[in-house]
Amino acid sequence: MNKKERLFFTILFLLIFMTLVTMAVGIWYTYSNEKNNKNDKVDVVVKNISLLMSYDNSNKIYLKGLKKGLDYDYNFSVTNDSSLYQVKYKLVFEVDSTNLKYDGTDFSYTLSNSLKRQDETDYALSLKSRKIPTKTTTLGEAKISAEQTHYYTLNIKYTGEDNDSIFIGNVVLEKAVE
Repeated sequence: MNKKERLFFTILFLLIFMTLVTMAVGIWYTYSNEKNNKNDKVDVVVKNISLLMSYDNSNKIYLKGLKKGLDYDYNFSVTNDSSLYQVKYKLVFEVDSTNLKYDGTDFSYTLSNSLKRQDETDYALSLKSRKIPTKTTTLGEAKISAEQTHYYTLNIKYTGEDNDSIFIGNVVLEKAVE
C-alpha cells in the first residue's frame, strides 16, 4: 500500500467513525428527551378535540325581581365533536352578580340530564336540590364519548318572599383532556 492509499483509507475510516458517533449521540439525545419524569413512558396530549357548549335561549341566567314560586329552566348542551376520543369536562356555575340575601333553601337549583345510558365511558352530571351559590362554584365532572351530546337542564326555584333582587350567572365548561 502506498502513501496515497493509506491516506485515503484513513480518511474513509475517520468519516465512517464520525458518522457512527454522530448517529449514536442523536439516538441517545432523542431517547433521553422523550422520557417523562417517571422515566417510563412518553405522555401524549391530544390537542384536536373541541367541546361545544350550546344554550337554548341565552348563555346568561338573568333573574330580576324574584317572585315566590319562581320555576326557571336554563337548558344547555355539551357536544364532543371528536370522532375518536372521549373527554372529561367540568361544569362551573359562575355567579356574576347578585344582591339577594338569602338563607336556607328558598333559592335552590337542581341539575338534570337526559342521558339514557351511563357507564364509565360516558356519564353526565345530575345534582339534587342545592342552595344557589353566592360565588362561582364547580358543579362537577362528567365524561363524554366521541360524537356524543349531553343535554342538561338547570332548574332554579325560589320559594321566598317577593323582592326586587337581581341574580345574574351562567354555566360554563372547563375541558380536561384525559
